[in-house]
Amino acid sequence: KQAFLCKVLHPIRTLIFFSIVVHPSSYHMFCKYFWKCYPYPGRRIPVRWRRLLLTLADWSGDEQVGSDPLIRRDPWITKESATDTAAWRCSPHKDVRYYLSRNPAYVRGHGLAIIAPLSFGNLIVSFIQYTWHFVLLWLRVSRRRVKL
Repeated sequence: KQAFLCKVLHPIRTLIFFSIVVHPSSYHMFCKYFWKCYPYPGRRIPVRWRRLLLTLADWSGDEQVGSDPLIRRDPWITKESATDTAAWRCSPHKDVRYYLSRNPAYVRGHGLAIIAPLSFGNLIVSFIQYTWHFVLLWLRVSRRRVKL
């Protein structure tokens, strides 16, 4: 809602969402609800967005970790059980597997810099995906109620 409102108030400005995500669940939600976001498995980052993503990652103040310029040491450290960590490593979602392949040390506070352009097209398709998720959820719940 916030992103759409901001875009309506500034229709000709280029707006983006930027974050450094330190947990696979955050990255998964980001990928699930944003139609176009970067980095994403199997999708090249357009030069324009890559340049901006690297600049914002540098401006974040979070130190680069290793050779991947998008992996940053963040002050937030994930606290989860060994069982939860193992469960994430077995996730069937390609975006989660991609996140873990790029950032296997997330449990030590390493995060992946991500970006999503907040264009009208991206926001509208993202809104439709978000709404569709809840329609399917409602249908599943309704089906279970009918069976009872």
